[in-house]
Amino acid sequence: MGYIWQRLLRLAKVWIADTLPFNSTQWTEAEEEELRRIIEELEREQQQKQQTNNASSIPPQVRWAYQTLGITPSATIREIKYAYRQKIKQFHPDRFRNLSPEQQQYAQQKAREINRAYTILRQERHF
Repeated sequence: MGYIWQRLLRLAKVWIADTLPFNSTQWTEAEEEELRRIIEELEREQQQKQQTNNASSIPPQVRWAYQTLGITPSATIREIKYAYRQKIKQFHPDRFRNLSPEQQQYAQQKAREINRAYTILRQERHF
């Protein structure tokens, strides 16, 4: 980050020199391109910080719910509902009724987790 500030300072000095009266200093294409690159880098850093803050501001229980349904926090309500239907269809206990008791128990546990995750997200997202 320090290097970016040094580059900005150098460009600011050129800009100040350019705005003073009786000075014929002009922005070069290289300086304009450098400023564009600096702006892009700063925007990328800001986006990364926002993503980090957004991820860390999500309560662990809600983060677990998103992971259980296999979706991201940016998922729409429609995507949440779709993911829930797909997961519950995959692990619904009725699909396991002809299998071993252990497999039936596993399916029941997974179905409870999926239902709990969906309930958490419904409360969190208010739908």
